[in-house]
Amino acid sequence: MAITKNNSKRVSLNSDACSITYCMQFIGGKWKPILIDRISKGLNRFGILINNVEGINRQMLSKQLKELERDELLVRKVYSEIPPRVEYELTAKGQSLLPLVQAMNRWGYKQQHGGLELEETVIEEPVVVEPIKKATVKAKPRTKAKPKSSAPADTGQQSLFG
Repeated sequence: MAITKNNSKRVSLNSDACSITYCMQFIGGKWKPILIDRISKGLNRFGILINNVEGINRQMLSKQLKELERDELLVRKVYSEIPPRVEYELTAKGQSLLPLVQAMNRWGYKQQHGGLELEETVIEEPVVVEPIKKATVKAKPRTKAKPKSSAPADTGQQSLFG
């Protein structure tokens, strides 16, 4: 705290004293609240996130996920499969931010929709959205071709060759 000329106490806004600044160190920026929201809803793989977070590029997504992991808001699980599979999951610390992220979501929805309230949906199990697989078309079974008869079919026209 600093004391001003008129002896009133003033709180310094350095990172040690301001709780909002402290919080913003973890979730500040454009992408982190969105990523926390998406991962909480089961969109927890890199490819799924890149397809479901509009405007983010691969490099920025990678950077933001590493920072969230460094700040212990999520854990990265690597499965020893071929092809390799990596999933992200919120830690208890990351889950503690969900009320804040949900409040941001409600506020944004209300502003976008002229004051309408966002209906809350409680998701008990995470919803996993897998990439759409290309449909395979099954070929029709071949039927035996009818043997051609040696006699030409009568088309009502005369043949030039015979």
